[in-house]
Amino acid sequence: MRAQKLLNLLKEELETLKTQKEEKQQKATPKRNGDKPLTQKQVKFIHVLRKELGWDDNTYHSWLHSLFRKKSTKDLTR
Repeated sequence: MRAQKLLNLLKEELETLKTQKEEKQQKATPKRNGDKPLTQKQVKFIHVLRKELGWDDNTYHSWLHSLFRKKSTKDLTR
C-alpha cells in the first residue's frame, strides 16, 4: 500500500514536470508567423520618431507598456 502511494506521487510529479516543460516550450515558441522580432530598420525608425517627439526614457517606456504591454523595443514583434 505504501509503495502504491509512492508510485502515485511519482506519477503526479512526472505529470507536473511534463506540463511545466510543455508550457515553457509554448512560451519560447512563437504562436504565429507574425511573432518575429522587429528588424533593425524598424527599431531605428521607432527611435528616430521617439527623438523627434522629444520623449525621454520614462515617457517612451510608459507609452510602450501602455500600448503594447512590452518593456523594451526588443520585445516588440512584427
